[in-house]
Amino acid sequence: MMARALSEIEREIAAFLPVDGYWRPLDDLLAEALGADPKPQVIKLFLSVLERFPLDDGAGVLWSIVHGLEHLGDYESLLLHSVRSTPSFLGIVMLGRMINAGERAIDGEMITDVLRNIASRPGIAEDLRTCAQSFLRNPK
Repeated sequence: MMARALSEIEREIAAFLPVDGYWRPLDDLLAEALGADPKPQVIKLFLSVLERFPLDDGAGVLWSIVHGLEHLGDYESLLLHSVRSTPSFLGIVMLGRMINAGERAIDGEMITDVLRNIASRPGIAEDLRTCAQSFLRNPK
């Protein structure tokens, strides 16, 4: 079977909506996208999914994005931009994982400053604020 163009996979991911809590089709699309090029476009695609479903983990499926980004590497700048503009639960978790791994800054910006901003910004969902606060209180 020949690999599909990333643009075709992107369209399907953009149109995806879970039905009755069933996220498996998205998991298959994410796996397909992970093998596509160019990598920066895949990273942006994955982050756009987190932005579309900021309070969800997709019944565990969205964790594929976390692991996929960590596998691809060189996603940190785009993650920072994504979380600043549209905070998401798993985006915040990824920043927390970076702190726990000993990273302190992305592009010269302190990760804790970004989390502090999310934790105190009006209009941010309480679950996201709490998640950001948890990484500020308990960095490993």
